[in-house]
Amino acid sequence: MRQKFGVLVLTIGLSFLTIVEASDKAVMNDDQQVRALIGSLADAGMKRDVVAIDRIYSDDYFHTNADGSIMMKEQVLVSYRAPASATFDSNVHTEDKVIIHGDLAVVSGTTTLKGQMRDQPFARTWRITYTLQKRDGTWQIVASHASVIS
Repeated sequence: MRQKFGVLVLTIGLSFLTIVEASDKAVMNDDQQVRALIGSLADAGMKRDVVAIDRIYSDDYFHTNADGSIMMKEQVLVSYRAPASATFDSNVHTEDKVIIHGDLAVVSGTTTLKGQMRDQPFARTWRITYTLQKRDGTWQIVASHASVIS
């Protein structure tokens, strides 16, 4: 009996959390959701949070590097699991422009990373374009491209 009650409490609790999460998404419009996801990606990248990155990128995600090479999602995740060659102090997004067409969104912006590489400080700025798709009510990044500005 105690076990059934525990399952019932857990089920009610999870239902409540689902309702709260759904209502939070309903309060945020698509533009805000997309911007929040890009912010979450920046935070996850700084922390090298592979679980969050895996959730943010769609299963068919790919990234086009500045040199024209392409990395599939699994390659990106492997790179985040590997020891970092640099430490990052900040990741600042600016100039974000969001265009939404139904369940597709394109985001263009700049990101400036500052940190240390081989005990030397660095700062680099990239222009990044993200393509997102809303699937089952949730935005995910399906593709991205980065070009070095400085």
